[in-house]
Amino acid sequence: MPVPFRENRSVVALLVLNGMHAGSRFRLPDVPTVLGRSTEAHYQIDDPWVSNMHALFETRDQVLWVVDLDSRNGTYLGASRIREAPVAVGSVLAFGRTEVRVEAVGGSPLATPPHHVSPALLDGIRATVRSDRPEGGRDLESIPMAVLRLALAVNGAPDVAPPLEAIRAAAAAVLREGGRGAPVPGGGLVALFGQHGSAPDDCARALRAAAAIRRHVVALHPGLSVRLSVDHGPVVPTMLQEPDGAELTPAGPTAMRLERVLAEAKTGEILAGPGVPANADDRLEPIGRGAPDLPLRRLRIG
Repeated sequence: MPVPFRENRSVVALLVLNGMHAGSRFRLPDVPTVLGRSTEAHYQIDDPWVSNMHALFETRDQVLWVVDLDSRNGTYLGASRIREAPVAVGSVLAFGRTEVRVEAVGGSPLATPPHHVSPALLDGIRATVRSDRPEGGRDLESIPMAVLRLALAVNGAPDVAPPLEAIRAAAAAVLREGGRGAPVPGGGLVALFGQHGSAPDDCARALRAAAAIRRHVVALHPGLSVRLSVDHGPVVPTMLQEPDGAELTPAGPTAMRLERVLAEAKTGEILAGPGVPANADDRLEPIGRGAPDLPLRRLRIG
C-alpha cells in the first residue's frame, strides 16, 4: 500500500542501506524534495552513479511518490526501473548504486527545506544537465588505495551523536600515519592512504592508524562503541562538498566492500578485508565470520 504521508502524524524517512552513507536517515518533509549528488539538492548522496538532480519526492493526495528526474543511471523500485511511482513503507529504492528503504517514523513533520522546489520549477529540474558519470555505472578511473572506516556509537543510546572530540582524535591518528580522514554521517570517519600515489606500506599505515584510534578513543571515551575496518583495492576518488570545503571520499567496489567488512565487526574489533595483504601486520589473525567471498582477519590488540 502507498504511504499515507500524515497518517498518525508519522514522518517518512529514507534509511540508506549501503555505500558511504549507510545507516543515515533522511527525513522527508511534506514538500517536493530533491535527492542527488549536487550541492543544490536538498539531500546529497555521495555516489558517483547518482546524477546531480536524481529523483524527487512529493506527496499527491496524502501519498508519497518518487519521480525520476531523467537521471542517467535510473531510479529503481525493487527490481523495476521507474519514471514515477507511489511508494510503500518497506519498499527499497535504488539511485545509482545507493539503496534506501522507506520507513515511517514518529514525530512532527519537518519544516520546509532550504531549497523549496515549487511545481513551477519542476520542469526546469527535469532539464538539469545529467550526471557526468558513465551510462550504466561503468567503472570510473580508480586508484589503488588503503581505506579505513570507523563507526562510533554511544553505548545504550544509538540516537545520541558521538562527541566531536572522538572524531577529532581519530582524524589526528590518521594524519600521523600520512592518511586523510573525513567525518561521515551517523558518527564515524573514513580515511584514505595512498591518494597521492600507492606505496607498499599503505595497509600497514592504515592498520596502525586503526589501532591508535581504538586506543585513544576508548581511553578518552569509555562509553563509546568503536568498530573499525580496513581494506585495499581500486578506489574512485570523489569530492564531497562540505560547508568548510571539499573532502575526498572513496567510492566504487572497494568502498562498498569496506562497508561489508565493517558490518561484521563487533565492538572493539579492527577487521581487515581481503584486499589487505597478510604481511601488512603480523598481528592479523583469521576469524570464522563473513561470507565465502569475504575472508576476514582481525587485528590482535593487547
